[in-house]
Amino acid sequence: MGIKHIITFLFVVMHFFGFTQEPYSRVLNVSKGLSSDAVYSILEDSKGFIWITSNDGLLKYEGKTFVSFKEKNQNSFAGSSLQEDSYGRIWYQNFDGQCYYVQNDKLTALTGYETGNYLEQFFTSEHLFVYEKSAIVVFDLRTLKRIKTITLTGDINGARFTVWKNEFYYFCNGWLHKVSRKLDVKKQTKLPAGYLPQFKVTSSDDGIYLQIKRPDLHEIWKYSNNNWSKKYVLKEDLVIQSLSIIDQKMWVQTTKGSFVFNDLSENFVEHYFASKNLSNVIKDRKKNYWFTSPIEAITIVPQFNNYLYDCDNYQGLKFLLKDSEVLFSTQKDQLIALNLKNNQTSVLYQGVNNAEIYYLYQDPVNKNTIFVASDGNTYFAKNGDFKNPVAFSYAIKEVTKIEENLYAYASSGAFGLLKVGKSSGSPFPDWLSDINYDSKEEKSGITAYKLKSNIRCSALLFDSRSKSIYFSTTKTCFVLRKGNFLQIGKENPIVNFSSFMSIDKRIFGLGVNGILYEILPSLKCVNVSNEFGLSGFMIRRISFMDEKIVAKTDNKLLILDRKGSTKFTIQNFFDLQNQSCYDYKLQNEFAWLLTNNGLIRWNYASPMQAKVLGKWMITEATFNGEAFDWTKRQSFSQSKNNFVFKFSLLDFGFQTIEKMQYRINNEVWQDIPDGVQFLNFPALSAGSHTIELRANYLNGTFQSKKILIDISTPFWMTIWFYALLFILCLILVILGFKYQIKQIKLRNSLKTEKINLESDLNKSLLASIKSQMNPHFIFNALNTIQAYIYMNDKKNATGYLSKFSKLTRHILELSEKERVQVGEEIKALELYLELEKMRFQDDFSYSISHEKIDTSGVMIPSMLIQPYVENAIKHGLLHVDGKKELSVQFSIEGANLCVEIEDNGIGRKKSSKIQAKRAENHESFSSKANEQRLKLLNSDQTIGVEITDKYSLDQQPLGTKVTLKIKLKE
Repeated sequence: MGIKHIITFLFVVMHFFGFTQEPYSRVLNVSKGLSSDAVYSILEDSKGFIWITSNDGLLKYEGKTFVSFKEKNQNSFAGSSLQEDSYGRIWYQNFDGQCYYVQNDKLTALTGYETGNYLEQFFTSEHLFVYEKSAIVVFDLRTLKRIKTITLTGDINGARFTVWKNEFYYFCNGWLHKVSRKLDVKKQTKLPAGYLPQFKVTSSDDGIYLQIKRPDLHEIWKYSNNNWSKKYVLKEDLVIQSLSIIDQKMWVQTTKGSFVFNDLSENFVEHYFASKNLSNVIKDRKKNYWFTSPIEAITIVPQFNNYLYDCDNYQGLKFLLKDSEVLFSTQKDQLIALNLKNNQTSVLYQGVNNAEIYYLYQDPVNKNTIFVASDGNTYFAKNGDFKNPVAFSYAIKEVTKIEENLYAYASSGAFGLLKVGKSSGSPFPDWLSDINYDSKEEKSGITAYKLKSNIRCSALLFDSRSKSIYFSTTKTCFVLRKGNFLQIGKENPIVNFSSFMSIDKRIFGLGVNGILYEILPSLKCVNVSNEFGLSGFMIRRISFMDEKIVAKTDNKLLILDRKGSTKFTIQNFFDLQNQSCYDYKLQNEFAWLLTNNGLIRWNYASPMQAKVLGKWMITEATFNGEAFDWTKRQSFSQSKNNFVFKFSLLDFGFQTIEKMQYRINNEVWQDIPDGVQFLNFPALSAGSHTIELRANYLNGTFQSKKILIDISTPFWMTIWFYALLFILCLILVILGFKYQIKQIKLRNSLKTEKINLESDLNKSLLASIKSQMNPHFIFNALNTIQAYIYMNDKKNATGYLSKFSKLTRHILELSEKERVQVGEEIKALELYLELEKMRFQDDFSYSISHEKIDTSGVMIPSMLIQPYVENAIKHGLLHVDGKKELSVQFSIEGANLCVEIEDNGIGRKKSSKIQAKRAENHESFSSKANEQRLKLLNSDQTIGVEITDKYSLDQQPLGTKVTLKIKLKE
């Protein structure tokens, strides 16, 4: 064994037994929407979608959601062998040996061969190669028709396939065979001796790589120039799951993690995820690494120079960073020290309350440490003595150092100072010597002074240049300057600040509204978010560290660096998607983030993740459920239109798309809620529409797509249609009445032959009056419809016209009869009153009662009651302000039918005065006609009419009551 091999061996052994840092990663599993945690292979297609095979079969990941593909007669789903052919079809093979492909979003089974044995299928630009029992079946890739069978003989258990330089190779019986583009088979070279039949294979531009399993180790050999050469040795008894070549490195996925070899040489580089069983790995277009596992789903690594220290057992909240040690507080009343060199931890403080330590401060000079637990106590450890901390009953929110052994504090009940040790004279420096304090508390040489009591403070800053202390309360903000408390921003609508920072003699405060303000020397506050490029962010916390601004949002940690001498711009960001960041620090080129997943070391000095922007695309556009080509202007009918547009966000790893928005017809942009990946427009109006979708990127750029839609105006919505409908209805009504009049005249002429002259004359006169009454009401109603049309009230016009047509038809039917059933008369009244109610809308109400009356057995003269109802509305209720009420009551009194028509109108006296003032003094046509009709009817039937005016006790009119008594014929 050469020196080179010995060094490699020692490096591997040291790596196996030494401490291994794990790269920062994210997990995509069942809790994130994946249907199974058993994942076998992964692929990024040419469009940017991620395809996955799992126990649940084939899945497509669209950035937020998973789409499952299953075939109707599919019996087995779990599989592997994900590939994309030159026609854009996605292929996979289940473990029963059945090949499937996705085309036009439909999964289809490949037919024409015998299934039953799993062995990866492969493609060249022209052919598809699939394993059949003891043979290789060749299909035309374009037509998927079987064109040749290559029979395998001998020991075929170790047969394996690959494609190199667009030509198909297969291993069988210890030999490598090449299948030319003309499908001729030729032996190439014999495999290395002593191999076992189970191995993995892959290829790259420079050769074919073959993993061979020997009794105690695994070797990877390379084939090129018709020769084999040994490249790598893995000296553990591992189960190799796959070989992958990414960026000229060999990635070996095993049951004990991923082994990486550099430059396709023997140099071992790294061993990642030693505790994971990994099945496959890819690198996507955004340079994220995706590791699959048959047990632990998918692990995504955005960058390998970011590391994660798993401190989940301690549930850290706040931390301090010094050299190679981290001191952090926990949710279990602990202070833990973590040695970053050996990953060893030690407990410095263990409380008895099991309460979270939510605040932690340490003086970098003398290691005086202040920490606060959720039990409401503040603990002071002098010089880092955590065994005997001094407890104060203050819930301190923030501490800042004023000078040696003097600190200012902001608590939930006061603003004050902490003094360590005793001093002669005033305990405060000269610039605070005149300050008065409300109270003080001394314990073990530490004195807590309350300078301002009964206030809830949350943020604090000491400006050494101006000798000023800035602090915020829940109601306002103050600065302590020269012994005086001065209010900040009296004229600004700012309640309080959540944090302060000082940069280049400028003081800034972060408002609870997420806006950054500068506090001017005049104590006026000015919005400067736009100056720092933060106007589009909701900032939760901001700090100035190592000459850089660190701003935390709900889902990102932003690093702002100077551009030139003064201007700050976003240098980099860390995506906090799906995790909480409790605290952060900067150290050299690293940012340390304490999250619910552990302590993350982020190399923020590395290239900004947002340089590779995420993709997004509209994946489907449908009209009433039917797909259409949204890239071209399309015309659609207006009837029942429902448009749905689905889109996908292919923005994996560190997300660069801040939000998605849409607008229609150049209106204001509307945000699309996070997690929603479709737009639905259920009823677009007629006309031309421009629908725009856009992605807002973190770097301030946008990418938008337009959808142009024309919706035709239906004929029934045009003014010509309504005009034609009105004319048609008018013609029909006139023709109908002419026809009815003609029929009435014909019937009357026949009756004159059977009755005497006087009766004939009376009945002719009665029919004539009835024929005049009907068109009189009809034309009144048409005037109402015409008014609705002029007001463009289409809904009421249509409703009125529908009810009017029913009433007209009923009137025409009643006009043919001298006497009708009471039920028919009531039906006509209801239709008439419904029309009047539409005129008055909600101000008019009516009731018709006919209890204990056989409405089908009692007969009365037709259209007798309607004129009195009409008079009640026209002369009584029309002039009433407020609610208008009308009641019609039918009852039997002896041999008479009694009909009472009662209203709450203005009464006859007041109505007469109104009528007298009209320019045209005329008598109501319906009233005059009805009087004449009663005279004729009373010739052979007694009908009594009684009109009663209703008055209040103070003689105010309350309406009119009309009582009709109709003698019933035996």
